Amino acid sequence: MNDNFALRWFLYTQPDNPRFPYRLYIEEKPNDFLILDVQDRWPGPNKKIYCQLPGRCAKENLPSEEPIEDVEIIKIERYEKKLSVILSRKIKKRCWFIFLKKAYKKKPSEFYNQIFWITQSSAKIKRPGAYSQEYATALVMKSLLINENVIRINLVMRR
Repeated sequence: MNDNFALRWFLYTQPDNPRFPYRLYIEEKPNDFLILDVQDRWPGPNKKIYCQLPGRCAKENLPSEEPIEDVEIIKIERYEKKLSVILSRKIKKRCWFIFLKKAYKKKPSEFYNQIFWITQSSAKIKRPGAYSQEYATALVMKSLLINENVIRINLVMRR
């Protein structure tokens, strides 16, 4: 991300689309917005939101009406199938968009895209302890003990 330019997150209503009542614009790069039709304003705990991808647009193609959310993006990174976004606000600030490619059941050679929006709170509920410092420390300590025991066994076998 360019330090001189703040990337933006815009959320607009779509009253004409009852299945996807919101349209989200995520600026991945300056003047390059990812457009997602979403089913809710933010995923709740233990919830994921299915999204549709209408495409991309530039800033001049954004809707003229006032957005219901206009937030600065602190950090945005794409990791293969996952888009990670951190917003500049106190609550509801971390989320991920998971981009999946699925084969049709009756046409296995053809594929379609699925996009899911999840948050840090829903990820914590799905995998308890995944973000706790104690869990990470316990894993590192276990790994160190195993490595230390392997080294001790190797030294004893060499004697």
